Amino acid sequence: MDIHILAGKCSEICNEKIFEIIKNRDKSKNHIIIAPDRTLFSLEQRLFDATKETCFFDVNIMSMSRFSKKFLINTNKNILTKQSGVALTKKLLIENKDKLHTFKKATNFIGFASELFETICLLKSCNISCEDMYVTDSNDYANLKQKDIKLIYSEYEKFLKTEYTDSFNMLRLFADTLNKDNLKNTCFYFVEFDDFTSIYLQIISKIARFSDQTYITCTYGKDSNNSNIYTNKVYFDLIDIFKIEGLNFKIDKLTKTNDLLENLLAYTPQKAKDKDEKINIFEFDNISDEISFVVADIYSKVRNSGITFDNFACVLPSMLTYKDEFERELKKYQIPSYFDKSELIINHELIRLILDICNLFDNQFVSSDYVHIIKNSILGFDSQSVLKIDSKLRSLGLKGQGCLFIDEIDDEEISDFSNKLTTWTEFSKTNNSTEFYFDNIICDILDYLNPKCELYKEKLDALSQRILVQVQNKLINIINDYKMVFGRDIQSFDEFLETFKSYLESTNISLPPITSNTLFVADFESSYLSTYDYIYILGCNEGKLPSFKVDNGLMTDDEIALLPNASKINPTIALINSRKLFKLFDTTQKAKKGLFLSFLDASSEGVMYPNMLIKSLQNIFDIDVVNKSNDLRFVDKSYYNLDLDSVIFNNQSREVVLDNILEMTKNYNIYFSNDNFRKIYNLLIHSINDDKIYSLIDNNSFKGCNVNIKNSNMFLNNSTSVSQIETYYSCPYKHFARYGLRLKNSQSSELKPQDIGTIIHAVLKSVVSKIVDSDIEDLDKFALDCLEKILLTDDYKRFASNKNNTYVIKSLKKELIRIVHGIQNEINSSNFLPNKKYLEYSFLSKLKYNNIRIKGVIDRVDICGDNFIIIDYKTGDSSFDDYTDVYSGKKLQLLVYAKAFAEEKHLSPSGVFYLPIKNNLTYDGGNYKFIGVMDRNDSIIYSLDKNLTTPSYKSTTINLSTSSSGEFYKNSAFLNRMCISKEDLDYLLNYAITQVNKAVDNILKGDITPYPLKTKSTCACDYCEYIGLCNYQKDKDRVVDNVATIEELKQKGDK
Repeated sequence: MDIHILAGKCSEICNEKIFEIIKNRDKSKNHIIIAPDRTLFSLEQRLFDATKETCFFDVNIMSMSRFSKKFLINTNKNILTKQSGVALTKKLLIENKDKLHTFKKATNFIGFASELFETICLLKSCNISCEDMYVTDSNDYANLKQKDIKLIYSEYEKFLKTEYTDSFNMLRLFADTLNKDNLKNTCFYFVEFDDFTSIYLQIISKIARFSDQTYITCTYGKDSNNSNIYTNKVYFDLIDIFKIEGLNFKIDKLTKTNDLLENLLAYTPQKAKDKDEKINIFEFDNISDEISFVVADIYSKVRNSGITFDNFACVLPSMLTYKDEFERELKKYQIPSYFDKSELIINHELIRLILDICNLFDNQFVSSDYVHIIKNSILGFDSQSVLKIDSKLRSLGLKGQGCLFIDEIDDEEISDFSNKLTTWTEFSKTNNSTEFYFDNIICDILDYLNPKCELYKEKLDALSQRILVQVQNKLINIINDYKMVFGRDIQSFDEFLETFKSYLESTNISLPPITSNTLFVADFESSYLSTYDYIYILGCNEGKLPSFKVDNGLMTDDEIALLPNASKINPTIALINSRKLFKLFDTTQKAKKGLFLSFLDASSEGVMYPNMLIKSLQNIFDIDVVNKSNDLRFVDKSYYNLDLDSVIFNNQSREVVLDNILEMTKNYNIYFSNDNFRKIYNLLIHSINDDKIYSLIDNNSFKGCNVNIKNSNMFLNNSTSVSQIETYYSCPYKHFARYGLRLKNSQSSELKPQDIGTIIHAVLKSVVSKIVDSDIEDLDKFALDCLEKILLTDDYKRFASNKNNTYVIKSLKKELIRIVHGIQNEINSSNFLPNKKYLEYSFLSKLKYNNIRIKGVIDRVDICGDNFIIIDYKTGDSSFDDYTDVYSGKKLQLLVYAKAFAEEKHLSPSGVFYLPIKNNLTYDGGNYKFIGVMDRNDSIIYSLDKNLTTPSYKSTTINLSTSSSGEFYKNSAFLNRMCISKEDLDYLLNYAITQVNKAVDNILKGDITPYPLKTKSTCACDYCEYIGLCNYQKDKDRVVDNVATIEELKQKGDK
């Protein structure tokens, strides 16, 4: 037994000491670090860096809750989650509504059940039972409120006497379980706690008694000049508990100090002898200027010094006020960012859709409610049909069930949805069990929506896709947990839905950043901030940061004071506000190289004042405050009339402008905050030493450029790839930047989606070859061995050596196992078999136009007799359910490959397909389905999936199913749209070649117009790496019409 209280002036000093102890630890013992949930990931990363170790076998980092669950794994009690606790509170409010005095009207308020549950948790954490709550017969409001809380608290405790318990009872059981046998040879470390409940202190005292060593960190500043900001509560609570338990302990006061640690936020700060050069204070006229400067400053530092974005953090006083504009500014500079803000799952579009559907069950809805749902993007109904229904309902004035069936509307998908809606409505009309409602309504709605979600994901960006997957997974967990706790309860559907909503209202969704090189944006109120080289704290205004909590909760401090055992209640509102002030101080200690603070001098609310942090820093260091809004206005005013047309294409002013911009960059370091300067500067820098580009730029503008370009400038070796042609159709200027200027991003050691796609392609080439030969005993092992060999090659070993890729590679291995089994199943089901000669088959086509030939690499060619299909493994956008992308030029690759291969090998094309190979695409029991277009001939269809001759069969290869009579379902979108005649398929291939020829012709004529392709959900500019170079104007998009069928394409193509 060796107990140490480590007391430092800030949390970072304590953490550094713990890291030092861990680095020099006895590795023959177990070491367990206990920390709050919100800090675990960051602490683990920092521990690796501090110890210089790549993995731990003797160190575990976990929360107290997780640690206790490991000990109590064999308990016969089920533990309520926080969400089920909130749902239980909501259920009790509904059941006891008539007994309530002050809460009766609040039972249906959003978030009220969660607030009441938090109050019960506060009482339990302070060892105040419902019997301890003293109430009288008085009709005083405070007394009646206490009665309501006591009533629900009592009912809550009654429920826990069944087979369930909650986290507080679990911790008490855990404390009773701890002994010398289960803690021997173990050292414990408690870090980053700003308070301990009484039960936590009991657990810590037992751990300290029975373990080999125990270290507990806390902040302590009683002897500091700024002692007013320290609560010292943890420090004194630990001393008290160890003395009560008769335990010997040591207090290690960590003596590191400086002017900032001693004086910041003190009532009477002492002047520092030297100015702290790492601290800067800026003033702005408005939030827009503040955000523009901060983002531009970060971008400039990264660009000029070679450091990465993950060395920066921004702290916002409120996500609500700052987030939207901050995101827009970051997108302008293409800065990868992560906003540390959880969102409630109930606000996600999938959950809203489910709840909107349930709200139709009362049959009192109006037509607009129904139309609102069928317009939902997830459902993906035909827009023309929806518009017809909307128009018809408006003219008829129908309500309720009358809206669901209109004879004049012939849309099988919407009719099927209306039939489903009728069935769900019938199930909701009688009182039944929670399990019944889930199985027959909620889960059935989910089953109906899941295939539609898979299609919807393809339209989303990577982050939105990950969020949707998380929502789907969490919803399944919610349903399982809810059914386990309340499955047998009988109630009306309305009561069930209200309780279910409370569960959703207390469930968060949050995702870690996609890449490790990411700017961290924190919410001061809720985020945990680790150390960073540079920290920007925005909105440092009085009353805004920190925003002190008002004493208006369910139990105010004044009401708590009336309780006989009020002294047990912790924390009070006053203590919470004291912690916020200390957190502001503690945040400043996390910056290693630069601390930047900004505040506003005015707002729509009137004059604003800097907060106490700004005033304190000025008093200590005499820091000058610089108004950066004035600098921003100087930039706009001085060069307001400059634009690309008047500068880039004017030889006389080019050099002058470049000199001016460079001078401004040197003096103000803020040119990136102005759109025109950023665009002008970047293009000038890229072209300054290239006489050919000078000539091109000086004599031609973007508007209707008609420069004769030599083949060798745009088409190396007089050849083009289909990817190059598709880039041109995406945006002519993007094509010019990539293939004319040949601008490239610097090589990175981080695995990006395109790198993962290339790796998967390489693995599948070897795997498919083995599957064809039936020469694999262990498919999983072979695939993983192939992956390991690829990662050891010179092209990829930089990825394996980057520890930030560890999680990505681990996930990639799991995904590879799924992919190879899916492909094996697809090959075994088909008469079309891969030809080993044509795996990653490179070709230079005989097809040519203007002496330009087409080259490419075909992932896979499957052959059956004289027929073949082209297969392209797709890790990106694989949607191909109509002909819009063919018409726009966005997706020509498969069709051109098929035409080229047919000409070269004299075989007959029978279909072209994408095979999606990423986590969030079509995945059905291990099967990955083809997406594309094919010959409608029955012999071709049956050869593609031999099992389609079986009645009531759902293909695992293509999107076709058979009925009980063995016929294809006539309402199949794939059958009706994408299965076409042989003649139409030939037309489609020739149309693609015509599109290639048109693009080649326009490229040679010098078309570099910024003319981005825009679809319903995306624009070519959204993720374009050249957005800072062009003069794109948002009203100049190229929007193409929707082309649903081959007949529509032929009509448009023949014009």
